[in-house]
Amino acid sequence: MTCYELVYFDFYFRAEPIRQCLAYGGIKYKDTRVTLSDWPALKKSPKIPYGTLPVLYISGKPLCESHTITRYVAEVTGLDGEGDLLEVARLDQIYELCREFQEATQPYFFALNGLNKEDPAKLKSEVFLPAVDKYFPKILSELQPNYIFGKGKISYVDLYWANIIEFYKRTARDVIEKYPQFMEHERLIKAVPKLQQYFATRPKCPF
Repeated sequence: MTCYELVYFDFYFRAEPIRQCLAYGGIKYKDTRVTLSDWPALKKSPKIPYGTLPVLYISGKPLCESHTITRYVAEVTGLDGEGDLLEVARLDQIYELCREFQEATQPYFFALNGLNKEDPAKLKSEVFLPAVDKYFPKILSELQPNYIFGKGKISYVDLYWANIIEFYKRTARDVIEKYPQFMEHERLIKAVPKLQQYFATRPKCPF
């Protein structure tokens, strides 16, 4: 029997789509949450091969890089297109587009959470809004008529994007409300029956 341990900080951020994929698949795992005070020492240990989090241990073997882990657990839980190679590639294409948006807006995200000394209002204007204008129409064009990205069922891309919208709905609601399709998408993902227990019991995190 395969055993899983996910090591990350007590944040949603890069680990949340991984946790939700595992929850959707009904896969039990050890959810190890690292404190910021413990991180400097742990970062240098053999337990963290690349010196970054998250790390997913699969029966003791580490798998690094958040997007690699997300794709892996998506395949394990049937959230990746389930063997239809073209659908797998299509979802991966959308995932990369969503990931590019997240990376482009990261300075604004960090400023909102006090992780850099930049002015959030300035970065909203100079970083966030241009990224919205660039990426939202492209991502929106990939949304299916039933407000999900997967054809016929939800995918890991839906979980990933819903988490991004959930955060920015709280911090830049005036912008997100201009895209009601994404608001509906996030609402639908939060209502997925297989995720209800997870949402009801997950620890509350700032981001």
